[in-house]
Amino acid sequence: MTCDLGDHTANRRAAALMLHALHGDELGRETVLAEASWCMHCSCGVMSVLAGTALGALRGYADDVDIEDTLARVTARAALAEATMTDPE
Repeated sequence: MTCDLGDHTANRRAAALMLHALHGDELGRETVLAEASWCMHCSCGVMSVLAGTALGALRGYADDVDIEDTLARVTARAALAEATMTDPE
C-alpha cells in the first residue's frame, strides 16, 4: 500500500522530526516517526528530505569528496559494529 500525500508532507514531517530532536522532545520525535512509518512511501519521503537537508548543510562546510570520504568511513564503522553485535535471543 502506498499513500498519495506528496512532498509537502515529507517536508513537514522531516522538519518536525528535526525540531523535536533539537529540543530533546522524545515523545514528539516518536510521534512523527510513528506517523511516517505506516507506509514505505512516507518513510522514504522523510528520509529523502533529511538526507537532502543534511547534504545541503554539509556542503556549506566541505566539498563532495570530503563528505563522501567521511560518510564512507561512518558507514564502514557502523557496518563493523553491526556485524559484531550479538543477538540477545
